[in-house]
Amino acid sequence: MSTESRGFTFKYIIWDGVTYYETTDRHVVQIRRKESLGQEDLRGKEIPLHSRLTIYSTQPLNIPLKTKINLSAHFYMHDMTSRTPIISFVKSSAPECNVINGPQNIYSPDDLTQFSNCTTINGAFVIGHNYTGAINLSHVTNFNGFIQTEDSTSQTAPSIPGLTSIQMDNLATMGRGLFFANTPALTTVSFRNLAVIDTINFAGVPAALQMSFPALKNVTGDLYISPPLGRIDFPLLATANTITVLSSDSTSENLETDLGLSSEWSYDGQHNVPALNINFPSLQNTTELQIVGNISSLSMPSLTLVGPDEDPYHAPLTGQSTMKIETWGNPINISFPVLQSVKDSYFTGDIQSLNMPALQSISSSMTVTAFIPLDIDFPTLQNATDIEMSGNISSAVWPSLKTIGTLSILSDLPLDCAPSSTAYNSSIHDASGLYTEYYFSCRFVPLLPLPSKKHLSPGAIAGIVISCVAFVAIIVCGALLYTKRRKA
Repeated sequence: MSTESRGFTFKYIIWDGVTYYETTDRHVVQIRRKESLGQEDLRGKEIPLHSRLTIYSTQPLNIPLKTKINLSAHFYMHDMTSRTPIISFVKSSAPECNVINGPQNIYSPDDLTQFSNCTTINGAFVIGHNYTGAINLSHVTNFNGFIQTEDSTSQTAPSIPGLTSIQMDNLATMGRGLFFANTPALTTVSFRNLAVIDTINFAGVPAALQMSFPALKNVTGDLYISPPLGRIDFPLLATANTITVLSSDSTSENLETDLGLSSEWSYDGQHNVPALNINFPSLQNTTELQIVGNISSLSMPSLTLVGPDEDPYHAPLTGQSTMKIETWGNPINISFPVLQSVKDSYFTGDIQSLNMPALQSISSSMTVTAFIPLDIDFPTLQNATDIEMSGNISSAVWPSLKTIGTLSILSDLPLDCAPSSTAYNSSIHDASGLYTEYYFSCRFVPLLPLPSKKHLSPGAIAGIVISCVAFVAIIVCGALLYTKRRKA
């Protein structure tokens, strides 16, 4: 059998990122995803995340690869019969450095000197607990891996008191992400050119931390920030899988189990947490949005969709609402001017107004608990499954409602239920035929004052006793007189 007719098969596994294939080699006859049907040819095309590929060739190859986002070290190409490597890669001319045998431990700035001439780094860095000073890798343009503080995934991660800043201002792409925990002296995080990243996770960092991601457009995984930062601003971020922002260590019971936070939810003392100013001016869609804390302002003028991700690798935590806003301390106006669809939503706290003029669909449920008087008006809402509202609901109108399963309003304030009743009665309640229960409830339940703790005076007590005795005596006498007359 000649070499030309042998037909080598190469298998390529991508763990993270999107790889761009360029080849003019005449021996490559096809590149195909394992899951695909038919004669799909992916030569020169973007390959979807986590794809399992088969490359068909007539003989061993030299394939030039151009990495757009990330090329993991966990890959192989081989002859499927002999399982021996039969392929080589043409490297780029830029200096490229590989971290071999696991993550590179960084205990001091000296440990970074070996990477001083690298523009591309393939691997991972772990910042040790005794690191002191700044990390400056501004010469690096591509980092195909992750950077994390020591044991950052553990709830008992050691403190790294000496780390002051991390700066990678020329970095354009990062494969996995940033994982930082318990860094009390960290004041600066600067990634001025970074456009795409998988995960950003900061927990236990100081309020004075200045985060700079002015070019970031896409977080393919999770954006998680859990310190009392005064301002969170991602000016160009358009898409993110999940966004979680907590301004303190306390959170609601839905978050506590999965995020490993406090199991007791209380608003007491939370006013001491610095006010949180959140600005995502370009955010268009996310699968999950969770913001909890002393929110002073919240701006997401471009958000159109909040909904679940079908990819189990990045799916929201089990039991989570896809949108959760909990706030206290500062009465705020919550506005999503172009939001059209949301799966689950949960709003509670000092909400002065809740404005969603373009909202058309709530595919699962909405819960609103108002601590201060709140008018409810969703002028374009047409379809919802369940809506529950309680607390200081001062009014509620639904002018466009067409389908609704359950609508329940329990207000502490005088409330006109007629608009809600009219909207519910004119709507379809079981369009899909799947619901076993659906109902309407609207009540005004005023808060009753607590019983007085003042004690009655002795004279008042005596008067009450005498009155009771006299009343009983009259009844007894009347009964005896009635009995005697019957006998007579």
